[in-house]
This record gives sequence, structure tokens and C-alpha cells, in this order.
Amino acid sequence: MKFRNSLFFLIVGFVLIGAGLLTQVMGVAHASPPKVQQQPTPVVPPFTDIACLECHTNQEALQTLAVEKEVVDSHSEGPG
Repeated sequence: MKFRNSLFFLIVGFVLIGAGLLTQVMGVAHASPPKVQQQPTPVVPPFTDIACLECHTNQEALQTLAVEKEVVDSHSEGPG
């Protein structure tokens, strides 16, 4: 009984190894080569205005140029 079980598992093992090798060979034989992927064209053109970038990243220049708007009260509000 012990020998019969060992022989059975040996045969099943060889069948599984053979099936695994066969699937690998068939997969490689029928595989298509990978396609070359092209870089997509950018929707937005690259940023090239360095003057704006330098001005907007300079904290001291921004504070100097910043002007607060004055709130003007209108005395002629209301009905009439």
C-alpha cells in the first residue's frame, strides 16, 4: 500500500511538472512582442516665462508691490 501511494504521487508529480512546462512553452511560443509605447504629446505647452516665476517667488518684491484696496462708503445708498 505504501509503495502504491508513493508511485501514485510520483506519477502525479511528473504529470504536473510536464503540464507546467507545456504551458510555459506554449505561452512563450504564442506570445507577441511588447509594443513600443510613445510618449503622449503634452496638452499644455511647457512653462517658459522665467521673469514671472522669479517675480512671483520673491517674497520681498511681492510685499512691495502689493496694494490694498480701500473700501469706499457710498452715502447715497438706500431708497429714494
